[in-house]
Amino acid sequence: MSLPSNTEGKMNATSLIQPNSAVTVDYDSSVASTSTVNGPFIELLASTNCWVTFGAAPVAVAKAADSFYLAANVVRRFRFATGYKIAAIKAASAGFLNIISGD
Repeated sequence: MSLPSNTEGKMNATSLIQPNSAVTVDYDSSVASTSTVNGPFIELLASTNCWVTFGAAPVAVAKAADSFYLAANVVRRFRFATGYKIAAIKAASAGFLNIISGD
């Protein structure tokens, strides 16, 4: 059985949540953060490898205890506290983080 793919040969991402909103954040060597994101669930997809953290006033730092590594083109899903923000910083190359929030 083969998996469906797009024209670039990457597997299509299928959302498992009912989207309420979507935000895109550009990140580089300086930390980029969102305004408040409402959950209760979010999906993250980064264009390049990056470091991400959540919180009331998050600051993403590479390899820090409160940041996690997010590989490029991999969808990650999280239960998310309403009112928190998301911050990201590049691992090697600048990129963008696509954030979908929903139920």
